[in-house]
Amino acid sequence: MAVSANKLELLQIADAVAREKSIDRGIVIAAMEDAIAKAARVQGTVVLQATISKTGTIENLKVVSGPPMLQQAAMDAVRQWRYKPYLLNNEPVEVETTVNVIFTLGG
Repeated sequence: MAVSANKLELLQIADAVAREKSIDRGIVIAAMEDAIAKAARVQGTVVLQATISKTGTIENLKVVSGPPMLQQAAMDAVRQWRYKPYLLNNEPVEVETTVNVIFTLGG
């Protein structure tokens, strides 16, 4: 993909590709939200749209879909993730990706 000096485009990458560059994807979910979701027996996948910045932080995080009770916990967890910067022509660039956060009820 060529990037013109006149027009910079936000590159889009798949969640699987983003995982390869992840430094810290530890999911830390607020205990209160987790307890409420478990008590209500809510599980499912929250799909988020995110920008990975030039420094590897998460920006412009938005919910695409998922159980409303789990959305905030997913956003709180993903905001903590860090990635190695993506390079295009040896320069760090922002990339856009979709993130799936899967909540399951343990045994």
